[in-house]
Amino acid sequence: MTEIVSALILVVFTGLLLVGAISTLGRHFRYRRLRIRAPLLLYRDRDLLVGLAIPFVLISAARAFSLNSLIRQADGSPQLWWLLVTGLPPIYALARYCWFELFVIERPSRSQKGT
Repeated sequence: MTEIVSALILVVFTGLLLVGAISTLGRHFRYRRLRIRAPLLLYRDRDLLVGLAIPFVLISAARAFSLNSLIRQADGSPQLWWLLVTGLPPIYALARYCWFELFVIERPSRSQKGT
């Protein structure tokens, strides 16, 4: 029973994350296609949602299709490439989010400073 609940939670969470990432990417590409300057926070949202979606989709696919032989070494430890592919995108996404929170949002622009 717990495996079913666990799988259901993973599918729902990953599905919602994908919907958010795809809609944000769609909005980003629409701004680019129309040559309209995108809101600054769209870049933060895009990087955060896509960076978090990548490992969840890959991990969900690995579980769904039993890809343990592809992602694990003989001793059971994960392959280095798997750790990098599933670990670096969320680290980048959260670093970018923190950068926006700490250094971009609610900071006066140069025109507001009078320079």
